[in-house]
Amino acid sequence: MNKNTYFPDKLRELGLRPTKQRLKLCDILFNRDETFHFTVNKIFQVIEKEFKEKISLATIYNTIHALKKKGYLKEILIDGNQSYFDT
Repeated sequence: MNKNTYFPDKLRELGLRPTKQRLKLCDILFNRDETFHFTVNKIFQVIEKEFKEKISLATIYNTIHALKKKGYLKEILIDGNQSYFDT
């Protein structure tokens, strides 16, 4: 079964509507064979450049922090001021 079928339910569990933008973000983050590290700004740039999608920085930030709070992402602090996230 494709992971995409779980994304709407997972987003609803987080109290977020499963909008097209949030579903795309989940697809980019979790439909991978390997984990990866990213910053909010870097994933914003990747979405615009590689996927030609328009997702607001606020939507990305809020979704990533909701996913982190629920345990789907890990946050790694570097030098106390730079946050990286791990899938």
